[in-house]
Amino acid sequence: MLRVAIAGAGFMGGTHAPRWAAQEGVRVVGVYSRSLARAASVAGPLGAEAVDDLGTLLRMDADAVDICLPTDTHRDVALRAFAARRHVVCEKPLALTVEDGIEMAAAARAAGRLLLVAHVVRFWPEYARLFEFVREGAVGRPTSAAAQRLQEGPGWTPDTGSTHARSGGQVVDLQIHDDDYLVWLFGMPRRVFSHGSTRHMFTTYAFDGVTATAEAAADMPAGYPFTSTIRVRGEGGVIEYVFRAGGTRPDEPAGGMSELTLYGPGKPAQRIEVPAGDPYTVQIAHFADCLRRVRQSPVVSPEGSIRALRVALAARASLEAGRPERV
Repeated sequence: MLRVAIAGAGFMGGTHAPRWAAQEGVRVVGVYSRSLARAASVAGPLGAEAVDDLGTLLRMDADAVDICLPTDTHRDVALRAFAARRHVVCEKPLALTVEDGIEMAAAARAAGRLLLVAHVVRFWPEYARLFEFVREGAVGRPTSAAAQRLQEGPGWTPDTGSTHARSGGQVVDLQIHDDDYLVWLFGMPRRVFSHGSTRHMFTTYAFDGVTATAEAAADMPAGYPFTSTIRVRGEGGVIEYVFRAGGTRPDEPAGGMSELTLYGPGKPAQRIEVPAGDPYTVQIAHFADCLRRVRQSPVVSPEGSIRALRVALAARASLEAGRPERV
């Protein structure tokens, strides 16, 4: 039996916990929140113990701790978990600084424990299939890409306005999804250039042979459906994924749209059918397998998560300075 303790009972804790419990051979043993009532709301339906003391959670008989707390706590909680000889699953972004991310990865290695970072877009079935198509040469040599990630304001992050002391701000908390995906596709960019505001920004990435853009917004009108898109243009065609949730959150797909389409020169558009799958469930199932085997994920690594964080921080620095930033 794989035993998992959940640190955090907010949006992400409430998302991860039931998906862990739904996995065969997995038991959620405890849920921590500073609010005992909130911890109980997540733990109760799963038969887990609710606690309002982090130390109590870390002393539970658990194989892994899933950190779903604000980003400014990730480093300290992870280091305490590794010291307690626990594997760690950590919600993205890995940390607020590259230095903290490197320290977390080093602590995992020193403890002989896994550090699995929840970059859920890599497990999103259509995003994963698009990645495979590009790698297989379906559109020829890539030349450009464009991504969007749009949600109503103020969003569900703990920050308000331009403050980024807790989550890193929208650049690090929201746009990092697309930073990570573009780095996964094309490697590290040489430089980035961001415009706009901390709530609605546009970033251009200069990769080797590929120019990409990303729009990240957390200021859309109330009720605007969560929307994300990715388009890759190659010398032999275009592949595009458009997702629009049925509500304001990405985990509300009912009534929305999810279409992956391949466009070849002079050919009819080809809808790519991808088996339906909840990305959070796919991610948790993958992490459960990694924990059982005690093997690092072949899909997402601490080093890859640090690279994504490096790009996100450069994009934020560019936005603040009003000039391109080397990565």
